[in-house]
Amino acid sequence: MSGLATFLVGALVCYGHLWIATTLGVASLLLLDLKAALEKLAVRIAPNEILTFAKFLFLSGVILPILPNQEFSQFHINPFKTWLVVVAISAISYLSYVLQKLTKGQGGIVLAALLGGAYSSTATTVVMARRAAREQQPHLFSGGILIACGVMYLRLVILLALFNRQLMLLLYIPFLVLAVLAVGGGWLWSRRPDKNTQEVKREYEAKNPWSCLQRFSLPRCFWQCWSLHSWL
Repeated sequence: MSGLATFLVGALVCYGHLWIATTLGVASLLLLDLKAALEKLAVRIAPNEILTFAKFLFLSGVILPILPNQEFSQFHINPFKTWLVVVAISAISYLSYVLQKLTKGQGGIVLAALLGGAYSSTATTVVMARRAAREQQPHLFSGGILIACGVMYLRLVILLALFNRQLMLLLYIPFLVLAVLAVGGGWLWSRRPDKNTQEVKREYEAKNPWSCLQRFSLPRCFWQCWSLHSWL
């Protein structure tokens, strides 16, 4: 690839595209210098994670720009804006998923609730409710569910800021108040003493949101996001 890039740089210089040629040359130099580190990184990361991230880049950086940004039919379907909602929601979930992977084995239920609320407050609620049935620490898990629900309001504020700033300006104050009340109240509630005082570690490992999307949820996700876009 470096050899092919060398010929490409020569052709770009010949046609006067000096900035692109310089950028390509510097990028090639950096990639060659970081080759050993990148190979080690590729070994540490599971192949399916790399493939899924590449598909995320493909869906957001390749497909999104080529979709027409205009409305079709009597239902006012805008493919670009609808797909933009899909990318935005999945990107937030994917970022939370990456943070959960990076903090694996660290923190406790409170950290899991914070990250899980950004990933999916519904999934976090189900998982914590099931664990609460096994563990004898009801205050800890019920507080974690409140925290996850509070983070959900912050997630809604971010989505509103991306797609409808006027509506965000109307709703961000009550949403932030609800988020602070839920997160603060959940943290205080989780600090209440339970019968079982042993430290509870994180067990739930979130699934890659783009893996789930590409396997079976793409049509449903597209339909739900189009409905959300139409409502906004």
